[in-house]
Amino acid sequence: MRTNDGSGETSPEDLESKLAAESLVTDFAALRPHVVRDALFVVSPSLRLVDVAVAIAKNRSAVVALWLGQGLLRKPTPEELAAWTAQPAEPRFRFVIVQPYVLAELLLD
Repeated sequence: MRTNDGSGETSPEDLESKLAAESLVTDFAALRPHVVRDALFVVSPSLRLVDVAVAIAKNRSAVVALWLGQGLLRKPTPEELAAWTAQPAEPRFRFVIVQPYVLAELLLD
């Protein structure tokens, strides 16, 4: 991956492009194993999935803590998990992996 200053650190633009390219769409069934290992986080529609992924990858703990505190980044609730599992057609999510976490946003139609 390119760097912008020769330091070996990935530029924010390169990281954003990489994570955007790695984001995929799937149904809830594919995310269940990440729920079991307590690694799934739901990203609010008011945030960009890739922005959250970059903040986590770059260890921007202050902004991540703010999102967590505001409920904009959170674990799925037991009610959501039950609803997603019970639906005849499982809901679809856009997700990206930032080890060890999986960040997902619910896609609405």
